[in-house]
Amino acid sequence: MDRGVAASLVGAAPALGLVGLSALLGGLDSPVGAAGSLVACFAALAAGLVFLEPIVHERLGSAPALVVPHVAERFVARALAAHSLDQLAPLVAAEAERVLGASRGRLLVADASAKTGARILGGGAVEAPTSEGLFDALMATGGPVARAALAEDEGGQAARLLMEQLDAHLAVPLVQRGALVGVLFLGGVAATADATARARRLGAGTTVALTSLLLREAARGVGSLAREVGLATAVQEALLPDERPQRRGDLVVRGLAKSASECGGDLWMCSELPNGRWLILVGDVTGHGAPAAMLAAVAKGATDALRLARGGQIDPGELLETLGRVVHGVGKTRYFMTAFALVVEATHAQIRFANAGHEFPYLLSSRGLGPDGGAELKRLIARGDALGTSTHSTYQSETRAFEPGERILLYTDGAQGVVSENGDSFGEKRLRRTLSQLASVPIADVVTRLSGDLERHRGSRPLEDDYTLVIVGREESGPA
Repeated sequence: MDRGVAASLVGAAPALGLVGLSALLGGLDSPVGAAGSLVACFAALAAGLVFLEPIVHERLGSAPALVVPHVAERFVARALAAHSLDQLAPLVAAEAERVLGASRGRLLVADASAKTGARILGGGAVEAPTSEGLFDALMATGGPVARAALAEDEGGQAARLLMEQLDAHLAVPLVQRGALVGVLFLGGVAATADATARARRLGAGTTVALTSLLLREAARGVGSLAREVGLATAVQEALLPDERPQRRGDLVVRGLAKSASECGGDLWMCSELPNGRWLILVGDVTGHGAPAAMLAAVAKGATDALRLARGGQIDPGELLETLGRVVHGVGKTRYFMTAFALVVEATHAQIRFANAGHEFPYLLSSRGLGPDGGAELKRLIARGDALGTSTHSTYQSETRAFEPGERILLYTDGAQGVVSENGDSFGEKRLRRTLSQLASVPIADVVTRLSGDLERHRGSRPLEDDYTLVIVGREESGPA
């Protein structure tokens, strides 16, 4: 199989499923490529060993749905400590019996060495009769599903037949970032609302443990993932958002990233939160290349994990404190990361933000003109240490209004560091002047216009550092 498939592996994961993942693992032409592809799928969970421990032992909020019972904490901790799938399966079965009264619990996982591409653990490992239609049917349920409730199409019938063979009454798809990483089959469980809710929580804990275990197994299969530059490039491309504009109401977000090498250490992400809120994060790992790209992927995974654990109730300062522990644990003070975290609350016309040693973003408005006829620029000022310098760094969240017509440019320092063929840096003054003239163009066009100016300035000279540009703006409802 072409190794380029790995570059879009995460994006294509819903269609890939277990069968496709297993085929990919067996089909790449080297052990490094095969293990690397698996890491590309689960790189977002690489922070688990560093990140999950403090989260598991902390109450996740006052809402009942966000509180993890103490016994459940112990299950997740034990599951994460499993060294193999054979150790994980009985732990999951015992927890299924405890919380659901299940008479049996069996795990189906991808296995490239199995003829069918998957095997079933618990009660003795056996190869599983599988088909893509079977997993498509389970993915389509969106959560735990009773055997009798499966669709009547070919995939649903295949899933029902497998459940009958296992004497399973409830199937729980284990899904991480849109990829089906396994299936938990439970026997002796009626599909009541309470049982379904409990099965969903059990599945969430099992998914974290299973994906972390798969990642560790993949890492053991290669001598040095940093040498596999294609892997790091795949991870970076898979985790960066689509460069097309994202719109919700009057809010528009768009970003793009340029790497100085085949893979870089810049990170940007945009996630929708409950109640009309958005999280935007821009980061820059020291250096570039494979190690920087992998650390950026770890930070992305930790951010997603915190967002899910908090139910979307994220404070920018708290997020940076968590990322600081993650980067310190993974980077071992050899690598650091600057980052700027921004939460937009468009319905309340305000933003909250915190900074970890990053460039101050620019704020401009299409309503006001500066002395040179362009928009007047302001900075979003917040200060804090770079991530990874200490496990005890704290970050203060700042709040300000964010009105229609205003827009914010977040960027990494590589933008003003772009050097021309004559050795002239683009510089902060030129960046400010260019940006001030873009206040009246559509929000989504700002980063493409600005990037065009940077590329024209660079000419044929190679980039010396990665750069990322992200624009966040509120459109005006009428004439200014």
